[in-house]
Amino acid sequence: ISYEGQVTKTNLFNKILRERTFILSDGPGSGKSTVFENLAVTIKKTLPTYYVAFIRLKDYLKVYQKHFREDFSDLVMIADLIADEILVLKDVESSIFKERFLEGKVILLWDALDEAGGGQFVEFSIKLFSNIHRKSNNIQLISTRPEHSRALYKSINTQVYHLVPYNQKSRREYLSNLLYDLPSDKISKVMKKIQKFIDDIERFEWKNIN
Repeated sequence: ISYEGQVTKTNLFNKILRERTFILSDGPGSGKSTVFENLAVTIKKTLPTYYVAFIRLKDYLKVYQKHFREDFSDLVMIADLIADEILVLKDVESSIFKERFLEGKVILLWDALDEAGGGQFVEFSIKLFSNIHRKSNNIQLISTRPEHSRALYKSINTQVYHLVPYNQKSRREYLSNLLYDLPSDKISKVMKKIQKFIDDIERFEWKNIN
C-alpha cells in the first residue's frame, strides 16, 4: 500500500489508528477486496479490544434503497442501522456492537464502494462514512475505484492510498514473517507450495506489450 512512499505492515496499524478513516483506491481486479479480507483477520488478532466487521457494500443495496433519504447524523441511529440491518446481529452480539460503536471501539472495513449501486446510493454511503468520521472515534477502511476517491477525500479529508506490487525486499520480508510464525511441522508443506508457485511462473512466456 502506498501514499508518498510505501506503507508496510509494521506501520499500517499506527496509520489506521491515527487517521481513523483510511481510503484504498485502485482499479478493478487490483486486489482491494482480498487485501481487506486479509486485513480484517489480521486486525482482529492485532487489536482484540475492537469490534471488527468486513462489509461488502454491494450486498446491501436494499438497505440503501430503504434509507437513502435519511440523514443518519445521530450515532445511535447509525449503530442501529449497521447492527440490525447490515450486519444483522442478534441479541447479545447486537448489544455488544452498539456499545463498542458508541465507545469508538469499532473498525469497519467497507469494501467496494464503486459497486454500491452508483448515484444516490454512493452519495448515501459517503454521507454515512463522513458522519461516522466526524462524530465518533470509530475506524473505517474504505475501498473504491479512483472515480469515487475524490468525492471521499472531499467529504472526509483523509489520505488516499493505492496498492503497489511487492519488490524483492518486501517479498523476502513477507516470506520471512510467514515462516517465522508457522509451526515447524508446517514449514516444509508451505515451502513445497512456494516452490510449485515459482515453477509455474517460470513456465510462462513473458512478452513486452509496448
